[in-house]
Amino acid sequence: MAYWKDLSLIEQPIGGFRGLYEAVSPIERPLGALSAVSNLIISPAPALATRPGLTLVGAQVGVSPVHGIHPYYNTVSGAAQLLAQFGTALHKLDEAGNTWGASIGALADAKSTSAMLNDLLIIFDGTNKKKWDGTALASLGGSPPAGKYVVAAYEQLYVAGMADRPADVDFCDIALPEVWTPAPDNDAGSISVGAREGDYITWLGFDKVQGKVIIWTRYGVVVLNGPETPNRPGLWSVRTASAYGTPNGRTVQNIDGTWMWLTDRGFAIWDGGGIRVEVDSFKDTFNTIDWANIANAGSWIDMDNRYWCAVPVTGGGLKYFCYDKQYGWFTGTGKIHRVYGSYRFSGREIPLVGDSTGSVYKVMGDSDAGTAIAWSAVIGPSMLGASAYKKELLRVDAVLSLATGATASAAMSASDTGAFGAAKSITAGAGVTQAELNLPFAAGENIRSGLFRLQLSGTGKAVLHDLVLMYRKAGK
Repeated sequence: MAYWKDLSLIEQPIGGFRGLYEAVSPIERPLGALSAVSNLIISPAPALATRPGLTLVGAQVGVSPVHGIHPYYNTVSGAAQLLAQFGTALHKLDEAGNTWGASIGALADAKSTSAMLNDLLIIFDGTNKKKWDGTALASLGGSPPAGKYVVAAYEQLYVAGMADRPADVDFCDIALPEVWTPAPDNDAGSISVGAREGDYITWLGFDKVQGKVIIWTRYGVVVLNGPETPNRPGLWSVRTASAYGTPNGRTVQNIDGTWMWLTDRGFAIWDGGGIRVEVDSFKDTFNTIDWANIANAGSWIDMDNRYWCAVPVTGGGLKYFCYDKQYGWFTGTGKIHRVYGSYRFSGREIPLVGDSTGSVYKVMGDSDAGTAIAWSAVIGPSMLGASAYKKELLRVDAVLSLATGATASAAMSASDTGAFGAAKSITAGAGVTQAELNLPFAAGENIRSGLFRLQLSGTGKAVLHDLVLMYRKAGK
């Protein structure tokens, strides 16, 4: 029979939170690690807080999907404009009034990409090839390909995603976006990059650190080599960088020189050296992805350089996957973000996303366009102290901040599975508040197990600064 060594309490602070450790035993799971999380991140470190919200740009434009977000910058005049495609219509934002103006031109009812060259915004959608000079939308001359993806590099445009040539990349002449036909006196041309039968290009990017055009295909990643050589098109080649391609290029993002994207086996992370694929800490959630509808996935980078990817899941709905390079992986839910961009509002670069129902948002704020963000997490199950000793968990003190109108509740358990005890609402005033959680356990639960598991949930802006666990230790 166990005996209590003394009646004094042991106070153990969490001392900072960590990301997801879904399939880890309680002995191996760090005390501040999460076994489940939705819409919470580490911010400010090491606190656990509600994810960034969404702030509507202008008003909703009809109900058509947002197919593209296209910033225009003129280096001569200094003019800056934000364009977005809603369904087939391209609109320009009136920044002063924060409203979308009337349509300035028509595109295909399909996702579009764009690039700047010679103070022209060039837009491709798989059918149309358009240019915007800050005043009017017109067709791009010179017989450019009908591609889906475009990127600017080496003062040229690179285009891929042609329906009749899915494994080719075409490029225009240097500084001449309307010269696409190869000739002895120009540097226009085409190169095939398919690494295997049936492969096709899913995205293009330019790595400013490596100085290379990067090409994602369904089954790999290749690097375009040779743009610095004379007589360039005839000497160019491609080098395979990875066997991990992506089924949807809109999951590709670059964070300060590090590329990330969705693969069939997890999320790839590449800084120019070896590519690693991460999935272990969130594999249970990853296995819920609905691959039949993966074309609806999208990604974005928030203002703290976190990677986010929204993917459809089996049975309907979606999941967010979030990567914080210091604290690991988190998950969440929200609107499906189909396209990503950014724009300098008052000199500050702010990430933007577009949804499936005619709205463009800044990735910032404490709510999703006025709707409180619902969040939840399960901290633990983890062992309290040395696993060789039994403990009796008595109380949990939570140090947290809740914004006006926000709600929170907590429930506790001393087992690694099963029901939690009755939930207790947490009320906080202005600023940081300490909430003492004398939480009941589930009926009949053995509380002398030495395990700690806490369920938290709420709505609105919340910051959980720390948890202090109070327990007493028994004999072995």
